[in-house]
Amino acid sequence: MIQALQVVLTVRDSLGCESSSSDTIHVLALISSSIYDIDKYFIHIYPNPASSVIYIEVSEVSSINICNALGQKIMSRHLTPGHTAIDISTLPVGVYTATVKTGRCTEVLRLLKE
Repeated sequence: MIQALQVVLTVRDSLGCESSSSDTIHVLALISSSIYDIDKYFIHIYPNPASSVIYIEVSEVSSINICNALGQKIMSRHLTPGHTAIDISTLPVGVYTATVKTGRCTEVLRLLKE
C-alpha cells in the first residue's frame, strides 16, 4: 500500500527569522504478520573500523566484493548463512566499499581499515 505523507521543514535562525518548506512524499508501506518477516533478511559487518578481521553475518547465501577508493576490486568471497570471518590485515589503511549481494538485495557499505 502506498501512502502520501506531507512533510514540513521549518528553519529558524538566531535572529528569529523563520522559513518553511513543504513537500509530499509517497511511502510504500510494508505489511507484515510479524517482526520476524521484516528482519529475516539481514546483513551485518563488524567491527567497523577494523584492523585485521571483519565478521560478516548474513541470513542467506550471498557474496561480498571489497573495493578500494578507486573502485578496484580487492577481494571477493562467497558467503553462507551465519557468520564469516574475513582477514583484511594485508589491506592498506584506508576506506573501502563492501558490496554484499543476496538473492533479494544488494547493500553497499563503507568499511574503514585502521
